Amino acid sequence: MPYIELSEKDKLTKTSSYNWPVATMAIAVVVYLLNFNYFATWWVVLISVNLCASLLYIKVLFKSIVFWVTHAKICRRPYLPLGVNVATALLICILPSGNFSKHYHGYTIDLSEYQKGCNCKLYVETYMVFGGGAWGGDVYSEYLTDSIGFRKYLGTFDEDDGMIITRCNGDKITVEQLERTELPAPADTSRSKISADTVGHISKGFKIKARAIYSLRRLKTDQEFE
Repeated sequence: MPYIELSEKDKLTKTSSYNWPVATMAIAVVVYLLNFNYFATWWVVLISVNLCASLLYIKVLFKSIVFWVTHAKICRRPYLPLGVNVATALLICILPSGNFSKHYHGYTIDLSEYQKGCNCKLYVETYMVFGGGAWGGDVYSEYLTDSIGFRKYLGTFDEDDGMIITRCNGDKITVEQLERTELPAPADTSRSKISADTVGHISKGFKIKARAIYSLRRLKTDQEFE
């Protein structure tokens, strides 16, 4: 990526000093989209892609800083390439986390089927955001929804280390994120057992890590889809 000596009449946006940062921004967006949609199952490949993209970004960032320093008195706005690099970093930081990806649906639970006396017509949707495979447990994100008016993000958990349970009591929705304190028995590793515990009582060997309480009426009024 050679730099061009610029005069006052040269346009910076036509040089490689500007085009490489712009190309790096485009690459960063593409890599982000790949990670957001496919990291759950293709993380082994995408780790290498992320590393290459990161090294390219660092190289272009360094070149942009050098360009600013060496061309401060030669061309107008020599800071523009660096500004594009900074904008790229800010863009990636403000984009949604991969924990909000809904590309791989795990299962959906009807709360009325797991909680006696509940007729709230609410559902817990679960999506896999990381598949550990032979290297570890899968990571899931959960959402509470009525399938029409709202979808509320409840949190993310590793199936080997925790779970999320949701209870409804009239207008009150209680969500508790649990953390495992004891090694699970072999039967506890089945998806059906975890699904039932998600809306049931707190299982032995778990402690409450976080608790949140929501108003069903407020959720339906706000109509937010996360």
